[in-house]
Amino acid sequence: TNGVASVTVLCPSAMWADGLSTTLFVLGPEDGVRFLRESLPRLAQAPPRVAALWILTDNRQIKIDPDRRFK
Repeated sequence: TNGVASVTVLCPSAMWADGLSTTLFVLGPEDGVRFLRESLPRLAQAPPRVAALWILTDNRQIKIDPDRRFK
């Protein structure tokens, strides 16, 4: 119901990526971006930083990709 088709997360730990992708899927892009920037500043800022890609049901994409790892 939040318009999210999928979320891909890149981070140093597969365990964190799995948990974060599920969390960001449920939150949706607006709240997910806020969650990454406000609630997880260490993960979002420490290199290599967390990158997230939301693909929405209308085929739009929303990225948080500070190190430009998504092409």
